[in-house]
Amino acid sequence: MKYIKLIVPRIILILISIQVVNASANDEQQVYQQVTLATDNILAVLVDPTKSKSAKSDAIFTIANSLIDFDLMAKLSIGSSGWEKLSSDQKDEYLSLFVERIRSLYLKTIFAYSKQEIIVEKAEKYKSRRISISTYIRDNNENIELLYKFYRNKENLWQAYDIRVDGVSILQIERSQYKELLETYTVDDFLKKLKQNSELRKTTVHN
Repeated sequence: MKYIKLIVPRIILILISIQVVNASANDEQQVYQQVTLATDNILAVLVDPTKSKSAKSDAIFTIANSLIDFDLMAKLSIGSSGWEKLSSDQKDEYLSLFVERIRSLYLKTIFAYSKQEIIVEKAEKYKSRRISISTYIRDNNENIELLYKFYRNKENLWQAYDIRVDGVSILQIERSQYKELLETYTVDDFLKKLKQNSELRKTTVHN
């Protein structure tokens, strides 16, 4: 009887640990499948001869939008103190301008290597609600890395909140730039500068 009392708690602990490992593996597999599916769909758009570059841009970003939480990226980039400075209308304008900026950066990277192979690596969980996964764009003898950092949102879905291009974090770059701009300019001037930059990038992507 004493032996049973000792062994039963150990069995329960083993079963719990197996469940945790399986849940973690399922999360990583889910993110891997999300990124693989998105990558396959993006490649299909890129090689579609019936689509113009503008149509391809829209289609690719629609795919990316299902994978990436751009609103969270925008809020993290400007920081809590910067976000609080914005009125409701300014927040809407900022979110729109931010998404357009990231759209341009993302599409520029994708189109630059549109004829090459894209490899999706194994996803890795580095925190209970954080997973990272790398994709490599093979360009002859060079690999361009796009590392996506995912989090589990309130709806229990996995979405990316940062992208690192060859080790450089888009989130950190934006945060550094916005911090400097908000320390130098008023909120209105800050938004004007973002709008000017957005218009310039928009023309280069669609040309």
